[in-house]
Amino acid sequence: MYDFLINLTDKTYDLINSGNIIGIAVVILLFILYKLSSDSINEHVRAMIALLASEKFYMIPLFMLLLFSVSINIYQRKIYKLEIKRLTDLRSTIIHGRETGELTTLQEHTSIDFNIEET
Repeated sequence: MYDFLINLTDKTYDLINSGNIIGIAVVILLFILYKLSSDSINEHVRAMIALLASEKFYMIPLFMLLLFSVSINIYQRKIYKLEIKRLTDLRSTIIHGRETGELTTLQEHTSIDFNIEET
């Protein structure tokens, strides 16, 4: 019993990693069809065909994709604002240090890995 579950878990994991989600959906659908009676299968098949023909089939994935895209854009905007704030703080430190004559070396400089003092 456990060997079967381990094998099933490994195969499912392999399908997910390979991007073959359709394979998992087909296996689940076949399992459901196996468990249903023939009368209820006809009803469910008719309902699925009606769903494929309706506009709801296209609107639900598009709406989900829109929500995902908006949420990713909001997250990206927050990250960009934080980076812009970090760069403006660094720039103002450099410029104000130049005006007052209190220039100090930068503690962290992430754009290059070159240190002029070492050469």
